[in-house]
Amino acid sequence: ENITTEGWNAREPSLGTGAKALYNQRAEPRLLHFIDGDAWMDYNAEFGATDLFSALVGGLDAMGRDIGLMKVLGPNPNTGLEFAIQTAEKVALERGNERLIARTRVHAHKARVMLRHLTGGINNPVHETLARVMSNVRHFNVAARLGAALLSSTTDLATVAIGAATMGRNPGNVLGRAVKLMASSMAREEAARAGFVAETLMSIGTSSARLTNDVVANDVFGRLSGFTIRASGLSYWTDQMRVAVQMDVAGHLASNTDRALGDVDAGLRQILERAGITEADWDTLRAAPMFEPRPGATFLTPEWFLEHQTTIPRAEAESLALRLGGAFQEQLELLVPTKRYRGVATLLEGQAGTLGGEFMRSTLGFKNYAISFTIGQIALFNSLPTPLHKAGYLATGAVSFMVLGAVALQNKEISKGRDPRPMDDPAFWLAAVAQGGGLGIFGDFFFSEQNRFGGGLAETLAGPVVGLGGDVTRAVSSNVARAANGEDMLIGRDVANLARQNTPVLSSLWYARTAFDRYVADELQRFLDPDAEAYWKRQERRQERTYGNQSWWRRGERRPHACRPQRERGRPEARPRAAGAN
Repeated sequence: ENITTEGWNAREPSLGTGAKALYNQRAEPRLLHFIDGDAWMDYNAEFGATDLFSALVGGLDAMGRDIGLMKVLGPNPNTGLEFAIQTAEKVALERGNERLIARTRVHAHKARVMLRHLTGGINNPVHETLARVMSNVRHFNVAARLGAALLSSTTDLATVAIGAATMGRNPGNVLGRAVKLMASSMAREEAARAGFVAETLMSIGTSSARLTNDVVANDVFGRLSGFTIRASGLSYWTDQMRVAVQMDVAGHLASNTDRALGDVDAGLRQILERAGITEADWDTLRAAPMFEPRPGATFLTPEWFLEHQTTIPRAEAESLALRLGGAFQEQLELLVPTKRYRGVATLLEGQAGTLGGEFMRSTLGFKNYAISFTIGQIALFNSLPTPLHKAGYLATGAVSFMVLGAVALQNKEISKGRDPRPMDDPAFWLAAVAQGGGLGIFGDFFFSEQNRFGGGLAETLAGPVVGLGGDVTRAVSSNVARAANGEDMLIGRDVANLARQNTPVLSSLWYARTAFDRYVADELQRFLDPDAEAYWKRQERRQERTYGNQSWWRRGERRPHACRPQRERGRPEARPRAAGAN
């Protein structure tokens, strides 16, 4: 009865909210306690929506979040936040500063939204059916369209290198550690002993959190999207890059422990001070035993410090370790962005299961990286001490992101069965800049009026859910219009193209999609569309006319053909090559 009435059998309506303090909620009688593991497994098989590992890790993750909230905002985080907001508003109003009053109210609103994101309250659906359907569609889109996201992650190398150099660290150390972590089980074991566990193990939705704002869906769709991102290698890449950043920060901290806080590298000192670490805290940290997996290699990590320090009480050590961990997290989101609550909360305020909330979740789909990247780069730029440092950062960053964006563009072309694009066209480099900033799909509009999936700018801005709807409605409306005009309908072609672009996993994974195109989608189109061969030739000509490249594995062919020089394939005269261009 307590479960089915959500606790109303034991309380009456009142003017209060009726919410318990967070520290009491874990003692709710609505929690079920199972007699043994088999009982839980049987119950979960019939009523559950996850597996044993996800349930265990999800429980730890939820408890960790609750502890963090209580440490910052008190036993009732919502009340604690309201107290902080009221305190700020009182100061602003008493000063009579209209600008300060307005800013206080803006930031108070954003703080409330951020807390709803952090606690998950914003995802409690108003209309569960609507929320569930839209969530499933978003996860379907991840599985159908983001299997090549790894190829865009080459720009992480620029973010890591520039960020590390700006903070006074050696970029080669971070990138070298990343390579070692990916290649050596010994390096991964050292990182685990230091307390740096792969973050996908501690977040049920990490597999797509870098790219979407939605981690709640039916089990099948959630597993499908998670598998796609893992199978593409993006989860592994992100994990190892983030662990490498943490190891580098830990090593940099250890190398500065022979100095007082006022004498450490300026970039590192700013990081520590923003995390609330004082001179006395720093002295405590540097007096503790360091993690030393091999002679001469020392690391200062939050977990190692907490378990091996002996100078302060455990409760104080936990507080200090958490603040040091906050410094690590700041660097992680700066150098290898995933999702920032500040950025998402600025744009997404609507509750799940409402038309506005679901529309914004669709609009922001696949844009989390770009939002987090932009916020991080602005913060890093603002932290630089002089105009000269800022100018140098802008110049280095622009070149690095553009070059690695170009690498990502060419990698994706090759993975689609096409030759690399000519690089003597200014539009290519504009697209590379967009790619380097996490908005690669918008780079398509430097070449044509459609994105790579066939949608226009409005559909791209509206997000992948609207794009998927556009694919389906275009197929229907175009054939209805053809029938009304007495023309032949192209149902077979449209069906084949829908399968080509929207088959989960197979049409998405970067190392499988071209083979799926040629052996499945092309054969389906050949069977359903009598004009398939002529259509493919027109597509090939359009590709060369628009982007300047052709295919190394042509449509309808069972195997790739040998690449030939660009000029031999007849590059259009409308876009002549520069003299001596290679």
